Amino acid sequence: LLYSTLLGGTGTDTAASVAADPNGDACIAGRTDSPNLSTNGALQATPARNGNVLLACLNPSGTAWNFVTYLGGSGPDEANGIALDSVGDIYLTGDTFSPNFPVTTGAYQKTPRGNYDAFVVKLDPTGSAILFSTYLGGSGSDSGTTIAIDAAGNTWIGGYTASVDFPATDGSTFHGYYDGFIGQVRADGGALMSASYIGGGGDDRCFGVTLAAGNKIVFVGYTRSEEHTSELQSRQY
Repeated sequence: LLYSTLLGGTGTDTAASVAADPNGDACIAGRTDSPNLSTNGALQATPARNGNVLLACLNPSGTAWNFVTYLGGSGPDEANGIALDSVGDIYLTGDTFSPNFPVTTGAYQKTPRGNYDAFVVKLDPTGSAILFSTYLGGSGSDSGTTIAIDAAGNTWIGGYTASVDFPATDGSTFHGYYDGFIGQVRADGGALMSASYIGGGGDDRCFGVTLAAGNKIVFVGYTRSEEHTSELQSRQY
């Protein structure tokens, strides 16, 4: 065990995802309803209400937090996936009930559309500035669970949706209950470059995505759909 440490306040604090940069800094993302986190170098020093995203980065020796911050609006917000690019910029995805989640000028989707929406956020390496932030979803419930960055800086998101009007770009359609989804957000956060439903008539969710050679997107999750669907095949974008 090279190091082990705690982070939290008087409420419930959960880390859902972790990523490390080449220097060994480890960044975690999750959710907190603690009103008294020991924030440091924070983009948002206090919670807005009802539980917000928890984002923090730890130094390589595990002895100090480079920064600890809340992120969110007036409703419950949680981060489920985190990724870092080659220069240390931080990417998050999750879901939000907040009508005032902090989106940026030029965002692909500036307002929420459903019960809760997925979000995609890019921050600088210090966690003190949002480079872009956008909602992503339809009129139902949408959650981002996993995130990866391609060589061009585009953001790949996986998750699940109950929205019959999730903005799929490939002609795929909603099949029932929850469908998984895969989406690609442009490097500046201003456009959805591609998006697909993935699933059958049961409960289908994507929980992991990674990028492979030849522009292949590899994803993993679970399905409760008994019927075969041609959408659950390897795809190349």
